[in-house]
Formats: sequence, C-alpha cells, structure tokens
Amino acid sequence: MKNIFAVLLVVLMCVGLAIPAQALQALFIDGLPLPVSDHVLRGGAYFVPVRPLAEALGYEPVWNERTRRVTLVGHDNEVTLAESVYVLFNGNVRVLDRAPVMLQGVFYVPLRGVLQLLGARVDYVSGAESVFAYTETGGAAREVRPSPSLHGVLSRSGDETRLTVRNTGRFSLNLVPLVVAPDNSRLSLVSWVEAETGVPVNSLRPGREYETLLKFPAWVTGQDQVEVIWVDSTRFRGVTPAPSDIAMSFTVSFRPASR
Repeated sequence: MKNIFAVLLVVLMCVGLAIPAQALQALFIDGLPLPVSDHVLRGGAYFVPVRPLAEALGYEPVWNERTRRVTLVGHDNEVTLAESVYVLFNGNVRVLDRAPVMLQGVFYVPLRGVLQLLGARVDYVSGAESVFAYTETGGAAREVRPSPSLHGVLSRSGDETRLTVRNTGRFSLNLVPLVVAPDNSRLSLVSWVEAETGVPVNSLRPGREYETLLKFPAWVTGQDQVEVIWVDSTRFRGVTPAPSDIAMSFTVSFRPASR
C-alpha cells in the first residue's frame, strides 16, 4: 500500500500537480506578474483575492452583497461564484475542487481551480513555489515579440548583487531572472527589485536605465558561482529555456576576493 501511494505521488508531481507546501513566491498570467503578498495557503492549495486575478484574466468581478456572490463577466462568459464548490458558468453548474472563502471581508478563490475553470493552462514549479498560467487570448496577443536590446553591468559588494541595466530598444521588455546551478540540476526564480524603492522590476521601458538588486534563493548559499539568465516572461514555461529565449546572462561568483 505504501508503494502505491509513493507511485501516485511521483505521477502527480511529474504532470505538474504537485501539492504546494510553502508560501507562493510568484504568479504569472501570460508572462505578466501579479502580486502574491495577499495569498493564503489552505489545505495544500493557494487562495488569492478574486478581483486582481479576475481582472488579469480579462473579467470584471461584480459583487452582490445580498447573495454574497461574485459574478465574473468577460469574454462572452458569466461566471458566478459563492462560498461553495458549485459554480454557475453561463447557466451550467460546474464544480471546483475547493470552495472559495471570505476572509476579513475579502473574497478568496482557489487559484488553480479558478484558472482552469476559466480555460487557462496552469504550471506549478515546485521548489520555486511559482505558478504560471497561460490563456488562449494572452498567447495570441503575444505572438510577435520584440528582440531584446539590453546593456547591463553586474557587480557584487559583500552580500549585495547589483545590476545596472538599460533597454536600448524600441519596446518595453517583460523579463524574469532565473538562477541556474552549475550542474544544471536546479533552476529557480530570482527576486529582482529596484535598488532605491524595493519595487519588483516587471518591465524595462525603452531608453531607461535601472539600478536593481538581485536576491537569490537560499540554495545558492554555498555555491562558488552560478549563472543568472533573463528570459522573456511571456515565453518562460517553468523549465530550462532554450538558448534563443535568453535575453541576457551573467556568471555571478560568490568566491571571496583573493588577497
């Protein structure tokens, strides 16, 4: 019996259905990041406020105080959610694996369940605790992508890794930084923020220079050096990207300076 459960767990993880056990670190809808600071982890599933998620998917959430239900309107669909696993989708009943819940006056929905209900493909990257969702509309809107034109200078001082980067192209670039282990055994998202404000860097506007800081995941501690790559966030699928998708890369050394 134990062997059967072990096999089932491996199968679930292989098809991208790994059960989250830690706080959500990143959420991307068609390559564009959404804030995750307000999410909660309940029963092994991520729950997020309905409004920002719905709006990112092109739906307008309409709250009915009397019935305590929210209706999502968009893409010729009307989807009504309550604190129940049963959902009304264009007049037809659908079932979620987990029920939405009201927490401190905010209506939370199960992230994976609602994304899939609304037709998105969902990938969960275990270890990076990141969710990537792709919609048909988002994919079609991004078929033509600009060629990145970046100039960057990376430096380390103490425990701080700083990157000065300038987009010299004509288009804004939505990039995500990843750190790769020397033996290619691990791939994780890197926190990338503006040095002065601490605001996450989501888009590099043309003609603008950015002073940024990189914050690495815990496993990087103890590595001699790692490769940091930037890829188009609309193309990233949670696996090692093809060389043609890499917009910029640096080798970051953690060796102490020689005397």
